[in-house]
Amino acid sequence: MLIQFGIDYGLKPKFGIIGDISFQENYDKAKCKGLVYVHCPDSTGKEMPCEFGFMMQEERYAEKFLDSLIAWKEKLDDSRAIDLEFFEYENGDYLLSISPNVKLLIESIIPDHLRDHVDPAVVQMYQGKGGMKISQNYRNFKENYLKGRNIAVRYFLVNEHNQIIKHLRPKRLKSGGV
Repeated sequence: MLIQFGIDYGLKPKFGIIGDISFQENYDKAKCKGLVYVHCPDSTGKEMPCEFGFMMQEERYAEKFLDSLIAWKEKLDDSRAIDLEFFEYENGDYLLSISPNVKLLIESIIPDHLRDHVDPAVVQMYQGKGGMKISQNYRNFKENYLKGRNIAVRYFLVNEHNQIIKHLRPKRLKSGGV
């Protein structure tokens, strides 16, 4: 005799997601020495962020690091796939944290019809660049950048004295629908 039965659970089952971890290793090996903020005038003449860059010493790993960032954006077709968070300290330093956007990562992996029925457990890397002094360039970027705005990103190859010796053509982070 067959009997129908169901399972009732009080806790949602865990759904494990592991984010991209290679970008952090490539960032470390690229030896980031600083950040570059470029501003361009808008139609009213106001200086707006138009480019963001990383000053790197090791080109091979700088390229791989940047490829990871671009891949996150292209996979989701959304420039918000890359989270840039700024943290300021009382001593005048700031830190930049770079990571995949957790919410968009979850939405890209767990189908809509399952999201309410599982508890996502995400393991991912965050990369920080700290020890930099708050400058006017940084302040202008932070205050005027709008998420989803068309912005270029690239790395600048620098020598041991932080002098730019080569730069990559900028890549755009704007998504198709944002």
